Amino acid sequence: MSIDVPGDPNAYYYVGAFDPLPASHPDMYAVHENGYDLCVYRSDRWWRSPAALVREVMPWLVP
Repeated sequence: MSIDVPGDPNAYYYVGAFDPLPASHPDMYAVHENGYDLCVYRSDRWWRSPAALVREVMPWLVP
C-alpha cells in the first residue's frame, strides 16, 4: 500500500480512518504524540511512526 507521508513509508503503520480534519489545505498535517510514537494525520488517515523519525523528517511540526 502506498501512503502519502514524509520520510520512509515503511516506517509507518496504519492506525485507522477518521472523518477528515478541517483544513485550509489538503496537505495539512496533524501530529499527536502518544508515548514514544507520533500519530500523523494526512490523506484522510492516521499513521503511526516512531517519534524520532517524525521529528527527523518534520522538525517544524514537532517542538
